[in-house]
Amino acid sequence: MHRRSDGEALAHYTSGRAHLIIVGRNRLPAEKTFAYISNTAENPPLHQFRYCDASLITNMEVLAKQISGVISKVNFLVLSLGYFQVWTGRNETEEIDRLFSEKTLRS
Repeated sequence: MHRRSDGEALAHYTSGRAHLIIVGRNRLPAEKTFAYISNTAENPPLHQFRYCDASLITNMEVLAKQISGVISKVNFLVLSLGYFQVWTGRNETEEIDRLFSEKTLRS
């Protein structure tokens, strides 16, 4: 059976008992993933979408605080930049070099 996402695969292997918080810029794929996952558990798992533009570290800090208010532990984390940016100049908003921060995230 074809899986459209890591979230679907995780839900499949945990028999639908996985708490999923999908983070991104586009809610529609997350909603499709949640709709795909059928759950008949007595205590249904948490399924949430959180918007975040991960190109700014400030946004990631806010997101981490939001998620830590909902759950106490993350067991599985996947990061996909989802785009390739040719421009590698300085981000004046955070005074960091974009190329450096993206390489750091990939390490």
